[in-house]
Order: sequence, then C-alpha cells, then structure tokens
Amino acid sequence: MHTLKLYSTDSCSLCDKTLELLFALPASRHFTLEVIDIALDDQLVDELGEKIPVLESGGERLYGAAVLQAESLQNWLVERIG
Repeated sequence: MHTLKLYSTDSCSLCDKTLELLFALPASRHFTLEVIDIALDDQLVDELGEKIPVLESGGERLYGAAVLQAESLQNWLVERIG
C-alpha cells in the first residue's frame, strides 16, 4: 500500500475539505494517510505555510487549489497507484 502525506495545520478549512474529498474518492482506498501538522516544524512552515493543503506521494507533491479539484485529485492518485 502507498503512503499519502497531507501537510496541514489546525484551523485550515481547505485542509479539512481536502480530507473530506480524499475519503470520498475511490483511489484513496489504495493509500495509507499520514497527516503532518506543519506548525510543529519551523522548516515546514517556511516551505509550505502559504501552500497548504499539500499532498505528497512518492516524492511528488500536489499543492493548494489543485488538491480541491476532485477529478484532478483522483487522476493524480491513480497515477501514483500504477
């Protein structure tokens, strides 16, 4: 099974919407989800603070608004399963 990382933080409504969307997409069943709170790591805040939500799988990332587009997200996930 593949690992999918969601870089997030508390009080991030877009991050919450991303979680809801992930649980609704069929391709997400092929991943284990690891949620990483960027607020606990200054380097992650500097790197990703303005870009969250960010999904990562296999070293590739999907940023911000692209994460919230169901069709794009489903296609991105399917590419990582293959």
